[in-house]
Amino acid sequence: ERAIVEHYGVELKGWPFELLPVRNPSRIGGRKSVQLLINTLINETCKWMKLTEEELADRITSNHANQVAGETIYKPRKTRTKKTVEKSAAIVESSSESDENEGDDGDKNEGHDGDNE
Repeated sequence: ERAIVEHYGVELKGWPFELLPVRNPSRIGGRKSVQLLINTLINETCKWMKLTEEELADRITSNHANQVAGETIYKPRKTRTKKTVEKSAAIVESSSESDENEGDDGDKNEGHDGDNE
């Protein structure tokens, strides 16, 4: 409601009653349902209508009033779940020579393509 109607100031009129609630066409279902939607779009019995400034203001006011009255108009945001895994406070140090010299040997010509300047 907020993302489409209130944001763009448009309303979808004529959506087939059999396909309620309005949803993504890829989630409608079988061929019969999709054909019904296609026919309503071709015949222009289902189309987007631009709301006037007054209609949009009335719609927003009505939506807020219905939300306050307990009707779910706006989806509540999901709360972030707390991570239960605790991080280790221990510091691991390496004492092997191979770790200290890693990357020093064998990469002496790095960045050069074989030409000596």
